[in-house]
Amino acid sequence: MHRDSHPLHVEIVPMQSVLSRVAWMTAALPMLVSAGVATASSIDARYLRPVADVSVNARALPSGASGAALGKRLNPHRWNGITSLTLSSDGGTVATTGADGSVRVWSPLTLQVRFTIPGSAAIPASDVAFVAGGIRLASVGRDSNVRLFDVANATQAVVLHGHEQPIRAIAASADGSLIATGGEETRVMLWDVATATLRRILMGSTDFVNTVAFNPDRRLVAAAGPSGRIQVWDAASGALLLTLLGHSGEINSLAFSPDGSLIASAGDDARVLLWDVKLGQQVAALEGHQAPVRTIAFSRDGQTLASAGEDRRILIWNVASRTLTTSLSGATAFINSVAFSANGNQLFSAGEDNRITRWNVAAGIPELTAGAP
Repeated sequence: MHRDSHPLHVEIVPMQSVLSRVAWMTAALPMLVSAGVATASSIDARYLRPVADVSVNARALPSGASGAALGKRLNPHRWNGITSLTLSSDGGTVATTGADGSVRVWSPLTLQVRFTIPGSAAIPASDVAFVAGGIRLASVGRDSNVRLFDVANATQAVVLHGHEQPIRAIAASADGSLIATGGEETRVMLWDVATATLRRILMGSTDFVNTVAFNPDRRLVAAAGPSGRIQVWDAASGALLLTLLGHSGEINSLAFSPDGSLIASAGDDARVLLWDVKLGQQVAALEGHQAPVRTIAFSRDGQTLASAGEDRRILIWNVASRTLTTSLSGATAFINSVAFSANGNQLFSAGEDNRITRWNVAAGIPELTAGAP
């Protein structure tokens, strides 16, 4: 979901070599996944190598990448500071990733950092999710790996290898048993958290992936990116079910409503769109932002939607009436991520000023702000 200032390295290779690689992938990947569940080891032993044996090959671009679209892919938004924010299912822990490569765990009450898992600014961290019932964190970034950490002691538990390009987004199923990842390639990968194996590769995307999301019962996975296209797959079969078109620019964020009936999407066209999943149709366009929207989040009762981005405002929407109810002002920088508290009374935001803020939604005012160490 989050992008940074480090451009994708491209190696120029002979056309015949490119065609050979494309032909191999076209033939091999469907066979690898057609039988259903595929483990990482059955596809490629690289996926579960030890941490010390990491090798990333950033050689390929999506087919058809050229002109203005290629330029946009190679020059993504320069998202700095805190790049992503999420809350545990019980609301008792906040986790963030940073452009400095770090993963931090915070107290939602005091906004004090409980611990920091350090990283490197050369390898920015882009997104984070709680998994395995909240006892582990999964983070992704420009090193193409999925890293799982134990929340209790801040130790790295396992590294999942499979992507060959930087990863922009991660999402966890509601029960924390599955994660979906996507980034600067055309594949979305589904991982089993308990076994640390690759469950399935979702094919059919024609562009990079900026954002991924599970529906509440984990049967559906949605992804979107620079093309402005939303794609929805059946997680069990890998079948592509829906392609939704409505945004006039890049899509930065997706979220399923808690009842699974809606998908919300936010993009560079400064709009938030609502889609009926069953009908596969757009049902509302929420307009109020004056600049690209980077992040959206539903409250846990599904009645409220928050959106924020480059106009430095957080807009609070009534989902049923599709109306704007509150505008939260006072942010000093672009807002990269928002998340509601468990009861929906507070909203957490974080952005390029490297600060996290807790807002009182009803009063429309910030309650507490703290900077990352």
